[in-house]
Amino acid sequence: MTSATAEKTIIESIINLVHKLGHDVVAEGVETKEQYNLLKEWNCDFVQEYYFSRPVSEDKLVELLMEEKNSTNQ
Repeated sequence: MTSATAEKTIIESIINLVHKLGHDVVAEGVETKEQYNLLKEWNCDFVQEYYFSRPVSEDKLVELLMEEKNSTNQ
């Protein structure tokens, strides 16, 4: 088993264990589409980090959410 395969097996096992314990899983450090797709495939509940957005200030976050809200109301 390669190191990458072992890492993927460990991550998938952790996600399954946490779900069996009745909790949601939040993956941090997601930076690529490949990472996101694997986590989605393994039923990870939430992901965060640079793949979706660089960190933003609270004011910028409110601005982005308002823009999204306005674009969906049209």
